[in-house]
Formats: sequence, C-alpha cells, structure tokens
Amino acid sequence: MSYKNIYCVLFLTIFLFYGCESWIEGYDDSPNAATEVSIDQLFTASQVNVFSFSENSLARTVAIWMQQMCGTDRQYSSLAQYSFAENDYALSWQRVYTTGGLIDLRKTQVLADEQGKPAFKGMAQVLEAFLVGSAASIWGDIPYSEAIDGSINNPKLDDQAEIYASLQILLDDAISNLSSASAGLLPINDMFFSGDTDKWIAAAYTLKARYYMHWVEVDPTSCSEALINADLGINSLDGSMKTLHTSESTENNSWYQFYIARDSYMTAGGHLVNLLNSNSDPRLGTYFANAKDTNIVIGADPGDSYLYQSYLNSDNFGEASPIDILSYEENLLIKAECSARLGNDAVAQEALQEAQTAAETKWGFSADSFSDVSLTGDDLFNKILEEKYVALFLNLETWNDYKRNCYPNVSVADTKPPVRVYYPEDERKTNPNIPDVSSQPLNNDNDTEGCE
Repeated sequence: MSYKNIYCVLFLTIFLFYGCESWIEGYDDSPNAATEVSIDQLFTASQVNVFSFSENSLARTVAIWMQQMCGTDRQYSSLAQYSFAENDYALSWQRVYTTGGLIDLRKTQVLADEQGKPAFKGMAQVLEAFLVGSAASIWGDIPYSEAIDGSINNPKLDDQAEIYASLQILLDDAISNLSSASAGLLPINDMFFSGDTDKWIAAAYTLKARYYMHWVEVDPTSCSEALINADLGINSLDGSMKTLHTSESTENNSWYQFYIARDSYMTAGGHLVNLLNSNSDPRLGTYFANAKDTNIVIGADPGDSYLYQSYLNSDNFGEASPIDILSYEENLLIKAECSARLGNDAVAQEALQEAQTAAETKWGFSADSFSDVSLTGDDLFNKILEEKYVALFLNLETWNDYKRNCYPNVSVADTKPPVRVYYPEDERKTNPNIPDVSSQPLNNDNDTEGCE
C-alpha cells in the first residue's frame, strides 16, 4: 500500500486532541475530540508517533551526550556541555501518553478485542511496551497504572521496577496474541513488518531482552533472562524494527529535517570519529559525509564552534532513510554482552563476530572488513561495548548502555553525562504527584553505580 501522507494523520489528530490543561485531563470530554476513529487510523497514528519519539530532540540529545554527534551552535552548544531545561523533553513525554501514545494504543486494544483482531492487539501491546519502557528508562517512576483512568485527575507515579515487571507480562501477552492471529485479520497498514507476525514476535522478544538488560546493575541474574529472550529475538537484518520515511517533505527523516533547518547546530562527534578512524572502521564514511571542501570526515568536540565539520552521510541518513528502533545487531550484542558477563567467552566471541558480519552485510562492506574475534576476558567485554556503541548509531538505547557500563568514557570538563532528565514542567504544575526539580533523583533506581 502507499504510505503517502502518513505524518498528516498524526498531525491532524494532534490538533484534534491536544490542548487540554494536562496530557490526560479532559480527554474523554473534549468538545474537539473525534467521536469515532477506526482501528486502522489509531494504529497508523501510533506507528508514526513511535517514529517521532525515536528521532526527536531527546534522540539528538543522547547522540550529543554520547558524543556520536556534537552540538556546535546556539543552544546546542550548551546542550553539548550538559545544559538543559525542565521542559526541554516535554514532547517525548507527550508522545508516550497523548495522541498516538498510550491513550490510542489502549483504544486500539479495546477495538481489537471487540472486533476479534488479536494481531492488532499484539502489535499495539508491543508499541505500548516500547513507549512506556522507554519512558521508565528516561524518568524512572512514571504514571502508568492510573495514567489513562478517566476518574483520576492526578495519576500516581508507579515504581520503575513495577513498570518493567508489568511490561514483561504485557509483552508475553503480545506474543500470545500475535501467535494466535489469523492471516485474514492482519493490519494492512503495518509500517514496520507488513503484517509479518513472526517478525513482530521476534521484536517483542528482543524488547524483553533489552528491558532485562536495564536491570543488570541491580540484579545480575537479569542477564540470564535477557539471554533466553534474545535467543528468540530478531534473527536477521530484515527483522529489524525501523522508522519509515519517504521523500515527501512531511515524511522526511527527522535528522535530515533538522539539518535542513539548522545546519550549523549539530555535527559529527569527535569522539566517535576518532574511534572509527583509529579502528580503520569503514562505517566512518557510511555514517558521516566529508567536511566542506575536504575529502575527510571531521568531527567536533564539546565547546567547539561550527566550522563546517561533517554531518550525516545523506546516502544512508537522508530524507527517506530509516533509523533503527530495535535491531538485529542489538539482539546479537545483547547475547554477546550477557555471555561475556556470565563467563562464556566462546559464545560471546561468536555473537560479536555475527554482529560485525551483520554490519558488513548491512552496509555492503567486503567480507573481511572486520578482524576475526579472538579476544577474551575484559578485552572481549570492552570490544563488545565498543561495537554496540558504534552499531547502535543514533539509537536512544546507547544512553541505557552508558548508564549500565559507563561506556563510552566521555565527559566535559571532568563532568560525566547526565543519566536522567527532569519531568516536564507542565506536568509538575498540573500533577502534584510529580516532585519539584530539587526533589527529583539524579539517577533512576535501575542505575545504581554511577560513572566516575
């Protein structure tokens, strides 16, 4: 089917539904709310919402803090030095709950039950788990159990650990629904996998593995659970879950749109450029274009001004290019990290080798682009962390990997990157359960060790 104007669906519904005092209050009785929305429309809006969540300002922030990219002009120069405000990531918060988020995903699940469409329900459950789990990894304790209860104006903050436990159950239910789906009742507007329930199931297992990884600091046995689920997870490059874009201006890749509007604000990050150069890694030219009037990639470091350094390679990150949300490479590297943590170097070596082979295939490199893996012990573990940092380019998950492993070893003036952002100011003012900035934690419950 044609996906023309998929973004218009989301923008239209945002204008219809948004504008209440808070992200939940008044939704059910808004005079501007549409009275009937089909399950297909809800599912389309939710998918586009996930695209936006995965590529918006928080994704740019994470790439800058992890020094895959660098802020080089105006407020992005300050962002590169960890300066951010209370309401800077309100849009990411809204994406979790409002139009296309939890409200619409729950409506999709209700309609799926009423219409006997378990595939719709299972897919909506996977998207709910992605958004809510991502939010819990960002803010820690968040509204969830009471978040869309129309009788509760001020939903409580659920404990982060309880949210993750609930999402594991939700994903199990999603896998069950997807496994029971009939071919004749599959969504025709599935922009991720074109109705392939096996790929959705694999993505659900990889998401389960990702969320177990988030608790390794607190409970090292979580690695065993992650490994079990990764073994059932995404098993090929075409099983990766990606955003969808076209050459239509309203449907362009957000990284491309940002560059067209603000080309001096952000460039290649010097840390990643130097790492790729030192390893003679062919992904250097795959990720980044040459700097203006040169034949080399030039990155910037925090504090540098814009001097026409490199930006993303438009062949691979241009207007219609997808961005990975959940990938085959991540699944392999979860296996590698967990196997190394559990002392099984042979399995870790194999998974790391497979991840590097996947990169060769994905980007069209020669089969000998990466050396055979023979490292053991700490050297092997560090190489796995390095490969994941490179392979998950522009992915929000690099921030969670940093919180767990303190990799990459980056800082600004001996200050380490933030590991949490503030709750949005608007929500703090409308929901008394959200604490003042001074009372908010510096890190979330699953991030216990800190980086020095």
